[in-house]
Amino acid sequence: MKQFLLPALFASLFMQAAPVLADSSASATINWGSFNVQIIDLSGGTNAPVFTWTNQSGAANSSASSYMDGGSDSASSSRSAPNWTKALTPNSNTENAQASGLRNTSTLSASAATQASSSDSYSWYSTNNNASANANNAGNFSLTGYGIALISVSWNASVTGATSDLYDYSNANVSISGSYNDGLYSNGSANSGVNLQSYWGATSVNGLFTLAVTNAGSGLTTGYLNANVSTNSTSPFSVAITPVPEPDVYAMLLAGLGLIGFMSRRRLL
Repeated sequence: MKQFLLPALFASLFMQAAPVLADSSASATINWGSFNVQIIDLSGGTNAPVFTWTNQSGAANSSASSYMDGGSDSASSSRSAPNWTKALTPNSNTENAQASGLRNTSTLSASAATQASSSDSYSWYSTNNNASANANNAGNFSLTGYGIALISVSWNASVTGATSDLYDYSNANVSISGSYNDGLYSNGSANSGVNLQSYWGATSVNGLFTLAVTNAGSGLTTGYLNANVSTNSTSPFSVAITPVPEPDVYAMLLAGLGLIGFMSRRRLL
C-alpha cells in the first residue's frame, strides 16, 4: 500500500496551488446599416424640411500585445477617413491577443479577445496579455424648413471573462450622443450606450439611440452626432513557479509518512 500512498500525498501537496487560467473577450457594435434620418414635414408641403450633413469623419484602431516563452509580441493598426463610406478594417493579432476595428456602411464595431498563458521558464516580468479596439463616426448637420428630422440607430455589446478578477477581464463600451440648436428658442440633446464589465459576469445588452431635431420654419438648425464603440480584453500571463506548501499541507504529509512508517514496522514484526 505504501508505494501508492506516498506518491498520492506528494501529488496533493503540489496540486493545491495550481493556477486557474481563463480567456476574455468583448464586442461592441453600432448597427450602422440601421442608421436612419426620417423627415417629418409639418408645413403641409409649403416649407418642407431639408436635412443636410455638412461634414463627416470616421476612424478605427486596434492594438494587441502578448507574452510567451522567450519574449513578447505586439501589433497595432490605425485608419481614418473624411467620410462615412470608406471601409476601415484595422486588425492586430498576436499569439495570445487579438483586436479588430471595423467601420463601413453597415457596421461600426470593435472586438477584443485574449487568452491566458503561462511559461515554464523564469522571467523577470509578470504581466498580462492585452487587446483593445475602437471605431468612431462623427458628423455635423443642418436642418431648414418647418419640420422634424428623427435620427435613429441601434447598437449592442457583450463581454465574457472571469468574474471578480482584476487580472482576467474585458469591457465593452458603446457611446452615441447628439445635440442641436435652432439659434432661436429650440435646442435638444440625446445620449445612448452602455459600459459593460465582465468583472460582474458575462452579459450582453441591446439599445436604440434616437434624436428628434426640430426647426420652426425660420432660421437654421445646426447640430452634431458622435458614435463610438470601444473594447478591451486582458488575460494573465504567469510564470510557472513551484508553489510553497501551506503549513496544514506539511502536517498532512508528515502524518502520512508516519502512517507509512508504522505500517512498515508492523510488517517487519
